[in-house]
Amino acid sequence: MQRSATPKLTRLRVQVYDVTDYVDFHPGADAILRRAGDDSTAGFYGPQHPPTTRDLIDEYYIGELATDKG
Repeated sequence: MQRSATPKLTRLRVQVYDVTDYVDFHPGADAILRRAGDDSTAGFYGPQHPPTTRDLIDEYYIGELATDKG
């Protein structure tokens, strides 16, 4: 069951990820959807995720947030 075709973007620190295709497979999909478009760093690095989760996220990386350096 696909929840939506609308892109689901999230960020971890300054890295941005498109997790649209992953939401349907994640057991905590509702948590992802609640944080879509926002900073998910605290939840992603929470105790519920094993270290191998960090290896999976790389495939969804799309870029970094622009920062104001001036």
